[in-house]
Amino acid sequence: MMTTEDDWLATQETLYLSSIAEVRESIVQARLEPLDEGSAELPW
Repeated sequence: MMTTEDDWLATQETLYLSSIAEVRESIVQARLEPLDEGSAELPW
């Protein structure tokens, strides 16, 4: 499979961030939260 360097780097960043428990949990919680209840501040 061929991909662009930008796509490859984005994939690597996603995998790295997903490997950090606090970040992964924050992403999961954010996906369950309605957009109008979102926050611009991160707890980490």
